[in-house]
Amino acid sequence: MSYPDSAAGAAACLRELSIFKTLKDVKCRPDSSVTGVWEVRHIHKGVAFRHVVYLAGYPDPWGRIRQFDEFETEEGE
Repeated sequence: MSYPDSAAGAAACLRELSIFKTLKDVKCRPDSSVTGVWEVRHIHKGVAFRHVVYLAGYPDPWGRIRQFDEFETEEGE
């Protein structure tokens, strides 16, 4: 699925791909140098999570178009 390069798009992608179906107190910010990459932070059951969301359809740092939506997760701030 293709998501827009926006905070709403990054959050929607994360909800679709992860176990976090409801995101509360979400803070999103774009990567300043790579289009389609977002940092998404939120609290789930009292634990802070940080995700990096990579949206499909946008170029990676080497100019190749990402074929798939992906994300990485860290627990803690």
